[in-house]
Amino acid sequence: MSGGYGTDALEVTVVATTGTPSPSSPVNLCNSALADLGQMPIVSLADDTDSARICLVKWPEVRDAVLRLHRWRCLTRRAQLARLAEAPSHGFLYAYALPSDCFRVLEAHFPAGTLVNPAWAVEGRALLTDEAQAYVSYIAYDVREDNISLFDSSLTAVIVARLAAEISPALKSADRFASLWSAYERKFVDAKAVDVAEASRPVASCMTLLGVR
Repeated sequence: MSGGYGTDALEVTVVATTGTPSPSSPVNLCNSALADLGQMPIVSLADDTDSARICLVKWPEVRDAVLRLHRWRCLTRRAQLARLAEAPSHGFLYAYALPSDCFRVLEAHFPAGTLVNPAWAVEGRALLTDEAQAYVSYIAYDVREDNISLFDSSLTAVIVARLAAEISPALKSADRFASLWSAYERKFVDAKAVDVAEASRPVASCMTLLGVR
């Protein structure tokens, strides 16, 4: 199973024969967090070191938490869903398969002419609704591939900052946790501001403003 629905085992990072992690490997972000703590870098999450063992546990937790906090535009995708042959036993008329890389559904969309705000629900790897067609906007990230090259610089900075904060107590830097967490929160606010700036927002018309007055 891919995406954010269900629990996936974290696959150990594959290391090139040169001993250098792939540029798309989570190890690179773990090393950035370790550097912030003054720790030596690791080559693999399978290294026999305290740093690697801690990163192996904390990396998927931090990644998933951050990906769920915001509708990151670098990972946002849209898709028309394929209806499944087997309908739900009750409650809804239709079930639609979610994309294989769907980590989190942001919105469900339905063709014009359907009910206003029709009911829908995500259950397992399916979207359930009474509508005859369904589309979704979603966060696309396959945790089995864990390809961090899909992250933009803002998202990367947020993940690294939170990872540094969360691994600091286990690496004898508990006294820095508060300042590291504050740095993470600032980066998160900045990243959200960048994302918001990259989409148009509806502006109230003059007639609407006059009506309010």
